[in-house]
Amino acid sequence: MARWSFALRVADYAFALEGEGAELEQLARTLFSGARTSDQDDACERFSLCRSGDFYLLLKGEEEVCRSASLSAFFQEVEWALTQSAMNGLGHFFQLHAGGVARKGKGELLVGFPDSGKTSLVLGLAAAGAAVLSDEVALIDAQTLSVCSFPRDLIVHRTTQQLFAEGISRLDSPPWKIFPAYRYISPVELDLSIPVEPVSIARLIFPVLKPGAAFAHRTLGAAETARRLLEQAFNLGRWGEEGIELIGRLAEEVAAVEVCFADARTAAEWLVRAD
Repeated sequence: MARWSFALRVADYAFALEGEGAELEQLARTLFSGARTSDQDDACERFSLCRSGDFYLLLKGEEEVCRSASLSAFFQEVEWALTQSAMNGLGHFFQLHAGGVARKGKGELLVGFPDSGKTSLVLGLAAAGAAVLSDEVALIDAQTLSVCSFPRDLIVHRTTQQLFAEGISRLDSPPWKIFPAYRYISPVELDLSIPVEPVSIARLIFPVLKPGAAFAHRTLGAAETARRLLEQAFNLGRWGEEGIELIGRLAEEVAAVEVCFADARTAAEWLVRAD
């Protein structure tokens, strides 16, 4: 079987996926497709996808990272393993549980717990012309208060798929990316632009998804903003006091707003007008 290899890069973390055979090559093409590069020699870590008996395996060197009996389960396991590896390799960035978009050359972070509406609002802002940075992981440069893209797939739940059905229904996604309650969608599939360079953070948005609720918004003060950022910090333990200081700077220097919505399109329209 012919061997294949794909080079990928998230910020300054470069890695490669390697293997042989058409089946696993097709799956590998759909992993972090928004991070694809052409520089094969730059990878700091190399992962191999292979088949052993009834199982699909992901290896890093000779170490087994994960295994699964089906392509769908394997895709999810590998996608999460690569996400963790990238986050570990990018620990010099302060990492927030946040989506992000870029508009007019500036970054906007969508910070919140799972199911707070981050992904739907990212898609709403993208429909209004924003470039997509991420829907889950924000990489923040402490020196410049800028954010880099983290171009993993968006995990789009069924209600959000229905909201943006016109764009999503035309996609011809492979079956291993589609599950009963959600599906994985690469920004590349949606023809969304992904910023190559970091963008300075101009606004902090805290989405609150409330089915049936009327749209509402309110400005947040520095103390409440800092508290909410602390709740969503991925690697505060690694950053310690420097991380707390960075959160304080963000809370003091960047405008913050909470948006409560049932329809992310309404919230996105208001955010664009309010800019």
